[in-house]
Amino acid sequence: MWSLESRSAFHVFAPHPVTGACPRNTQPVFRLFNGKADVNHRYVTDRKLRDVMIQRGWIAEGAGPDSVAMCSPA
Repeated sequence: MWSLESRSAFHVFAPHPVTGACPRNTQPVFRLFNGKADVNHRYVTDRKLRDVMIQRGWIAEGAGPDSVAMCSPA
């Protein structure tokens, strides 16, 4: 059973909804979905790793052409 432990567990910023651009001093975080019945997601900040995962069939989810899910402090 899930339980809310804190409303401030981590802080992230939303990317621009059209361009996927992150605010200054933040870096993109990419969310990838395995597309299977046993739903599984991965979050990565490495663009090359994201590209490899997409080549292996993972589905990128997020904003803009790079599918940025969120922006974390750099």
